[in-house]
Amino acid sequence: MKRFVDTLASLKLAVVLLVVLLIGLSAGTILESRTDAATAGRLVYYSWWFLGLQGLLCVNVACSLASHFPWGNKRIGFVVTHASLLLIFVGAALTYFGKTEGQLGVWEGQASSTVERVDEKGTVLAKHELPFSVKLEDFVLDTYPGTMRPSGFASQVVVTDLDTGKSFPSRIYMNGPLHHRGWSLFQSSYQQQEGREATVLSVSKDPGQLVVFAGYATLVL
Repeated sequence: MKRFVDTLASLKLAVVLLVVLLIGLSAGTILESRTDAATAGRLVYYSWWFLGLQGLLCVNVACSLASHFPWGNKRIGFVVTHASLLLIFVGAALTYFGKTEGQLGVWEGQASSTVERVDEKGTVLAKHELPFSVKLEDFVLDTYPGTMRPSGFASQVVVTDLDTGKSFPSRIYMNGPLHHRGWSLFQSSYQQQEGREATVLSVSKDPGQLVVFAGYATLVL
C-alpha cells in the first residue's frame, strides 16, 4: 500500500501532469481565440480528459502529503502549501458540480423570483426559484452627453424574503452587485418595449467560491 501511495505521490508524475495541463490550457486558449468560449469549454476546459488530469493531480498532491506523514515542524511550509492546493481543488469541484446560474428578467413595477438558464439561441434550459423575490421599482439608464449611447444603467429594486416576508431596498448597478442568502445578482442588460423598461440580472450561487478563496489565502501564507 505504501509503495502504491509513493508511486502516486511521485514528483515526476506531478511534473508530467503539470506539463500536460499547460499544453491543454494553451490549446484551449488558441481554440477559444479562433472559435468561441463554449467550444473551448466543451473540447478542453470541461472535457472528461482535462477534468481527469486535474483529478489525478489532486490525488498526487494528497498522496504526497500522506507519504510524508508524520510531518513535523520542519515540514509546516510543505503541508500548508499542499493543503492549500487541495482546498483550491475541492472548491473548484464544488463550483463545477454545485454552481447555479442564470438570468432574472423583471419589468418595472413587477416582481419575480424565477431564474432561467438559457442557451445562445434563447432556449430555456432550466429554471430555479430564488428564496426571495426581486421587484423592479425603477430602471435608470444614463447616456453619454449629446448621444443615445448608454454609459451605464442601474436597477432600484425591493428584495422580499419569501420565508419571512421582510423586505429591503437595494440598488444594483455595473460593478455593484447584490449579495443575499448566498446568491449574487449582477446588472447584466436591459430591455425597452413600448415605453416600458425591464432589467436583466445575471444570477449565480457558487458554493465553492469561499473554499477557493481560503485556498488562495493559505497558499499566499
